[in-house]
Amino acid sequence: MPDAIDPILATLAALGAEHGGCVSVDALRNSAVSGRRAQSLRDRAALTLVVPKVSIVGPGPITPIALANAAALRGGGSARLDGRTGLEWRGLLDARPTHVTVSVRRSHLAMRQRLQVRLPVSSGGGLAVIEFVPRRRRQPAEHVNGVAVASVPDCLVMLAADESWKDLNAAWREADFRGLLNQRQVEEALGKGITGSRAIRELMARHPIVGEDHKLLSRAERHLVAGLVRRGVAAVINAPVAVGRRTAWPDVYFPEALLAVECDGGGHDSPARQAEDIARAALLATIGIETRRFADVEVWRDVDACIDQIELWIAARRIAAA
Repeated sequence: MPDAIDPILATLAALGAEHGGCVSVDALRNSAVSGRRAQSLRDRAALTLVVPKVSIVGPGPITPIALANAAALRGGGSARLDGRTGLEWRGLLDARPTHVTVSVRRSHLAMRQRLQVRLPVSSGGGLAVIEFVPRRRRQPAEHVNGVAVASVPDCLVMLAADESWKDLNAAWREADFRGLLNQRQVEEALGKGITGSRAIRELMARHPIVGEDHKLLSRAERHLVAGLVRRGVAAVINAPVAVGRRTAWPDVYFPEALLAVECDGGGHDSPARQAEDIARAALLATIGIETRRFADVEVWRDVDACIDQIELWIAARRIAAA
């Protein structure tokens, strides 16, 4: 019997390779695996049913990745992971193992459908929920790890529509930190009358997009830069400053005031790093640039107080130069 089933197992592996190990009934049928044979394979644990008409190759367990893959495959060619699930799939939020949201073109799905899936004991048991949601308009999608996923701005708007404020703030900051947000894409996602648009605009006012041009900044530095953008304080970010034949790279630089501001995280606690910081400040001082520092914790605790202090430093430098 093993000799008879081995070719079928090879076929299953090939079919599942494109969708993270998941295979649909139609794909099985097109490969000459009948419904009776598919049931026999499930009885032998060569296939495990995940959602109706979609199985995973092998005995499981049904992981969050397998569940999302199966849900996307079940939704058909127009399906894509949306909302919180799309952000989880990109690693911008921690994954919930029992809830998946998939959007489908409205021409394929007229109203929201909720599907409950009983997980096997090997996957922790209990129920998983898959929601199929009709899309109201054409939205850009990207293929991430072989699955169609809505754009990050669209996922954020959907999360705002669900009023998931804590997750929304966390995903927004993580997406901006990774350089996945830009102003144009976000504005395109905020169409007239789209639920969640207003919340995103308010969030953008509180935490402006720093942009993909500053990927090398730490999280605290990006938080400070976002605050400067919000307050309209012009600065040069992480750009080279020539000092004779040498070059310094201050975190934030205010050319008119000849002021450099650094954000120091835990990595600046080592004696070697502190010596580098002192040497860079001394180098900048040779051309009249003063260096001031904040600890990361100060920025996170009250970024507006830090910006108030920066404005005082800038004013003092201008008075001294007058």
